[in-house]
Amino acid sequence: MADTATTRARTRSNVGNDNVCLLTRRATLAPATADPEARTVEVVWSTGAPVRRRDMAGQYIERLSLAPEAVDLSRLEGASVLDAHRQTAVRDVLGSVRSATVDGKRGTALIQFSARPEVEPVWQDVLAGILRHVSVGYSVEDWAETVENGARVLTAMRWTPHEISLVPTPADPGAHIRMETEMTETTTREAADAAPTTETRAEANAEIRSIARIAGLDQSWIDGQIDANADADTARRAAFEALAKRSAPSIRTEQVRVEIGGGHDDPAHRARQMGEALYARKRSLWATVSLS
Repeated sequence: MADTATTRARTRSNVGNDNVCLLTRRATLAPATADPEARTVEVVWSTGAPVRRRDMAGQYIERLSLAPEAVDLSRLEGASVLDAHRQTAVRDVLGSVRSATVDGKRGTALIQFSARPEVEPVWQDVLAGILRHVSVGYSVEDWAETVENGARVLTAMRWTPHEISLVPTPADPGAHIRMETEMTETTTREAADAAPTTETRAEANAEIRSIARIAGLDQSWIDGQIDANADADTARRAAFEALAKRSAPSIRTEQVRVEIGGGHDDPAHRARQMGEALYARKRSLWATVSLS
């Protein structure tokens, strides 16, 4: 039997905070539900599937409660449909969320795509079943922490979805554009069994991008880490090394002239030595302050 211990995690509230830290989960779209004239399609944006994540305490498994009372849909209804969670410009908006619901097992939504010419290729790929995966961006206000078989599990007991994005790779295997009117349990289970490898790589890539953003590293550094299949720990070490090289102070040296000659009792000689010693000390202190 699983060794399960349950504690209430400290509440993390983002209410009234403009700098909300959004988490993301990926899901899938359903061309069978598409309306070409209205440019709408149904999506399953979450099934609450467990996702591996990492925080300062180490790895943990994250779960989302899909009980209707646990999910605040007020921000999702009318929210933007984005291109891979990008929010830097209007062009990143592909459409909007017309309606959203949760039923205890999954979260679904009806999304509408923009008629802008640049969005048309995306809409056609959705109709053709080429683009099928979606991801939800959300914040968590209240966690419940458990330990199951020695692994930490954090379950979001109060959380708020903010946007839905089209993405290339899903993390939540059941989140998708709906390909059928009804999703079979077999399909969901097969996807869940196949998820860990994709999920781990996707999470690692997301962590690499986050590390680069915090450290101020450019896209070439990100591409290099992803191409090397680096995990989050390797990327952190590489980021520290890059920062150390970038911020290492130049070492300045100062030569002090010491004259040998004359007697130690000569007042002029002693005064000159004391002056040079004081000058060297002052320069040393100045260099120390500058390097600090």
